[in-house]
Amino acid sequence: PARVRLAVANLDAETRSGVALAELLAGRATAAISGGFFLYSETDIAPPSRRHDPIGLLLGDGVVQVPPVFRRAGLLVGEKGVEIRCIDLDDVGVRVEGVSVSLAETWTRARADVGPDAPSIAIVGDRVVAVGGVRDVPLNGFVATIEGGVPDVAAAGARVSYDPPRVGGEPAHAGICGGPMLVEDGQPVFDLSAEDFRRTAPPVTFSQDETGDRNLLARMAIGLDGAGRLLAAAIDGRNMHRAVGMRLADVGRLMIQLGCERAANLDGGSSKRMVIEGQVMDLASTEIVTGATTTKRVRPLHTAILFRA
Repeated sequence: PARVRLAVANLDAETRSGVALAELLAGRATAAISGGFFLYSETDIAPPSRRHDPIGLLLGDGVVQVPPVFRRAGLLVGEKGVEIRCIDLDDVGVRVEGVSVSLAETWTRARADVGPDAPSIAIVGDRVVAVGGVRDVPLNGFVATIEGGVPDVAAAGARVSYDPPRVGGEPAHAGICGGPMLVEDGQPVFDLSAEDFRRTAPPVTFSQDETGDRNLLARMAIGLDGAGRLLAAAIDGRNMHRAVGMRLADVGRLMIQLGCERAANLDGGSSKRMVIEGQVMDLASTEIVTGATTTKRVRPLHTAILFRA
């Protein structure tokens, strides 16, 4: 982190137009890896949310583009260092039409599908979507009661902004969430429920996975070792000829073997990608490959972590 500039990129516009990650890196970064989760398998995606919207914190160039609605493990980058830890709404300041508000209590899909029978506001991304009481909790947003009551500026359609989380006492300039944490203090950890992977919280592939971490899948992880070095590991999967994949617990053990004292899972599966100097390093596929050849079909990325030398 002292020698490489880290950035988080929202690639949604480019991805929707069909541009590949390797092409996007030209002139922008030396390397890149896939970032956080996005809406994909959920059946109740409703406006203003759209399929492929990022899930969890997305912080780029000092601006919170997507708030940390759910408590999830992620990466924070500041001028004084890099942290890997769980991040949630308590880590950001909330402003409605520029007026600072203090959230008294919040409801997300990890807690309930219906909000409180009390004056409250529903927020998705950078907008207030509803004001009042007893209303549905948005899939990728939250409902909150406000200390001192709902301010007059908090009408439906009002713009919401967020003060970034802090690293070393200073505002972070980049950050992204995935989850769960895999390593803390050099020891393996794994608690999906503690990180809001439960009930109907997106991504449902994690929140409603009843296999008990028995799935062998392609994975992406990021960690910090004792010397403060940042390590990224892309684990291939779905390829019966070369790589079957790993469980999350396996990835945690791998990161410990690599010397990590802290490590977190990022978006894997068909979205896992690692590109270095224009070359795709991993085996990417949306399908199970059973022979020696690999498929050309890959799932496009919508967020990424960029490494700039």
